[in-house]
Amino acid sequence: MKNFELKKGVSSVETRAWVDNVSETEAKLKDLGANFQTEIKINDEIYADLSEASADEHSFDSKKAAARIRTLIFEDKSICIATVRKGLKNISQELNLHDVTTVTFYEETSKDNKSHLIKNLAEKGFPDLFKEITKVRKIYSLNDSLIFIDDVEGFSTVLEIRTEPENLQEAERLKMKQLTFLEELGIPSEDIIEKSHTHLILDKHIRSNSDIRLPYLNKELERLKEKRDAFLLKSNEHYREGGDGWHDNASWDILMKKIEVLDVRIAKLKEEIYEARNS
Repeated sequence: MKNFELKKGVSSVETRAWVDNVSETEAKLKDLGANFQTEIKINDEIYADLSEASADEHSFDSKKAAARIRTLIFEDKSICIATVRKGLKNISQELNLHDVTTVTFYEETSKDNKSHLIKNLAEKGFPDLFKEITKVRKIYSLNDSLIFIDDVEGFSTVLEIRTEPENLQEAERLKMKQLTFLEELGIPSEDIIEKSHTHLILDKHIRSNSDIRLPYLNKELERLKEKRDAFLLKSNEHYREGGDGWHDNASWDILMKKIEVLDVRIAKLKEEIYEARNS
């Protein structure tokens, strides 16, 4: 059975969002022409360097790379796949770090030989098992994209759109296309996730550590404010170039939606910081 995993050297553009009503979302997917491919159980083991734990040690934002061993559980067999994915340095300012990534290491083996994958990840700078995540994934395809609906055990349900660009210059256009598709699915902008849901789970794990929680939250707030300022500056440029609102201006609309999402996240983060300071 095809595993739909990205191979070494392959880049992808991805957009993620929370899903409240799965059956309604799946019905809309089918109405829009998406085809159901398969359902599979996944166990993800996230690996990191835990030798010097800090507020941002395990964040994709600090290392710009993520390592995992994914076990795909089919009806008749299981396979284990080790991957390292890296964020790209030279991407548009309008794209988030998690929007465009490239697989720099890929190896698969049987479950009985998983120790070999663990050894390889350790040699690449990811020696310690940090977090284990189990989910059930439904896979749909539509044109040049795959759509995943992940029911993450103990967390939530997430939809992810993944498109492999022919060249990275297409990344921004593909991201806009994915955001438009979420609109067509009826998913509100405030439900769009900036990071991968795996890293949101890791962030939650860090937040549960009282020693590093407040420094981490303050650093995250500063990052979001800087991103909002950059988006606002860029949106002003797009607004002028697009005719000051007299004509359709898709890039400006996208940026304004991103700013709205950031405003909500900043407000919630400030509340969380207030609670952490007074706890």
